[in-house]
Amino acid sequence: MHRLRPLVALSAIGLLVTQLLCMFGGPPAGTLVKGVPRASDFLSFWGGAKALHTWDPASLYDHRLLWTIMHSAAPTRIAFDNLYPPPLYQAFELFLPLSYPAGGRLHLALMTGAMVGAMALLVRAVPVVAQADRRVLFGALAVSPVVYMNLLTGQLGGVWLCLLAGGVLLLRDGKAVVGGAVLGLLCVKPSVAAAVAAALALTGQGAALGGFVLGGATLLGGSLALDGTVPWRAWIELMTGDHLRNYGQVPQRQITLAGLVSWPMGERNIASLGSRIGTACGLVLALWLSRRAWRLTPSDPRWPLRFGLVLSAMLLALPHLVDYDTGLHGIGLLASAALLRGARRRTLGIGLLLAAFVTPVMHSGYELLHISGGALVLVLWLIWAALEDRRQEGRPLGGAATAAPG
Repeated sequence: MHRLRPLVALSAIGLLVTQLLCMFGGPPAGTLVKGVPRASDFLSFWGGAKALHTWDPASLYDHRLLWTIMHSAAPTRIAFDNLYPPPLYQAFELFLPLSYPAGGRLHLALMTGAMVGAMALLVRAVPVVAQADRRVLFGALAVSPVVYMNLLTGQLGGVWLCLLAGGVLLLRDGKAVVGGAVLGLLCVKPSVAAAVAAALALTGQGAALGGFVLGGATLLGGSLALDGTVPWRAWIELMTGDHLRNYGQVPQRQITLAGLVSWPMGERNIASLGSRIGTACGLVLALWLSRRAWRLTPSDPRWPLRFGLVLSAMLLALPHLVDYDTGLHGIGLLASAALLRGARRRTLGIGLLLAAFVTPVMHSGYELLHISGGALVLVLWLIWAALEDRRQEGRPLGGAATAAPG
C-alpha cells in the first residue's frame, strides 16, 4: 500500500488543479470549453429550482421554459432535460439567492466534498485492508477517476454514494431500520432506489426494507408539504409520456446491460428488444446471486460482498445509468478485493478491478470500439467475484479485517 502514496499525492494535486479550473476558469458563467456552463449539469438543477420558485410548480417539467431559463443564466450548447422527481429541485432552491456563477462554484465545492466523504464512509463500511492501510486506500479512492468525472460533469454521485455507504454502515452496526431509512432517501433518484430496494428484498433484509419505505415516505411527505401535488403530477406525466421513449442516451457512457446488448444492434426496433434482453439478464443474475446472500446478517464478514454483488447486478439491470455513477458499485467492488489473496484467477481479478476503477473516464475509447465498455467490465468482474466467492466458501475472507465496524 505504501507504494501508492506518491501516485495518490500526484493525483490529489491534479484534482485540486482541476477543481480550481472548473470553479474559476473561463468567463464567469462559463468554463474553458465554449458552450459548457459553469458546473455543467448544475444548470439543470438550478433551472428546475428557478422554475419552481418563480413560476407555477406545474412548469417544473416544461422544457421549453427550462431551456429559456438556462440560456438566460449561462451560455450553453447543451439542452438539459429535467427528469428527477421534485425533491431534488426543491433542495436546489437553496442556491437561488446566489448568482448562477457563485452557485455553480459552491455546488462544485460541495459535490467534491461529498465524493471525498462518501469514500471515507465506503472504506469504513467495507473494511478489506488492515487498519494501517485504510488511509492509503481512502486516499486512492478520494482522487479516483469517478471523483474527477463527477467534478467535470457537476453531477451528484457523491450524494448518492454517501447515502448508500452510510446506510450500509448503519446496517453493519445493527441499526437496520435507521440504515434502511437513509437508503430510502435515494428515492430522489428513483432508478437507483429501485435497485437498492430490490437488493434488500432479494437478500431478505426485511427490517431495512421497512426503514427504506419510511425514508422514502418522509421524502415524499416533505416534498408535498412544500409544493403540494402539482409538480408530482407533472413528473408522473413526464415519466409515463413519450418523452422518455425519445430521450437520447450516450451509449458509450452507459454502465447497464441494456446498453451493452442494444448498442451493437443499431436498428431501433431490434435495439429496443436487445435492451429488454439486457435488463432480463441483469435480473436473472441478481436472482442467482441472491441465494448466497439470503438472510445473511449484515455483521457477517461476507455480507458486504454478497449484498454488494446483488446490488451491482440490479444496477446493471437498470435501463439507464451513466459512468459518473460507477461509485454505486463500490460496495461490491471494494469488498471483492478481499477475494484476491486466495483467488485462483488473481491476475484476472486485479485486471477487472483496475478496469472498473478507470472506466468512468474511458468513454472515448469505448466509443471507438462501439461498445458500452463500462458495463462489459462490470459484468465480467461480477461473474469473477461470484465464482471466487463460491470457491472460497468456508475460508476467512482474504484474511482481511472484515469484522463489523464498531
